[in-house]
Amino acid sequence: VTDDTGAVLCNLAAGGLYFGGSGVGVPLPAEIPDMGQSILNITTCDTPTGALTDRTLRDARVRERFGVSVVAVTRAEGTSVLHPSAGTVLRRGDRLGIFGLPEQLDALLAHAASPDRAQRRRGGRR
Repeated sequence: VTDDTGAVLCNLAAGGLYFGGSGVGVPLPAEIPDMGQSILNITTCDTPTGALTDRTLRDARVRERFGVSVVAVTRAEGTSVLHPSAGTVLRRGDRLGIFGLPEQLDALLAHAASPDRAQRRRGGRR
């Protein structure tokens, strides 16, 4: 990069992709240290029957109770709802795309597999 007089302001001959901040540039590839922690994961959650079916996302309180975001709903017939609203009804056979910490996802998956209270009161029949 030169100025109006032709003086070199910055030599880009090395090129490449850099990351960093505050005037510090580190050329890639660079090794990012493994902190031994899982950050966030995305996975799927099936809703055959149980605690999440026949409820809206608002009523299921997935984000409030588990800290998990539902980013997509794939219906049993194959249609998809991306970025579902709080009013989206979860149906039997839906597959949810969910995003959160591993322990949050595990808690939601266990909850989704459990029968709902009304089903337990009816003796497990749907």
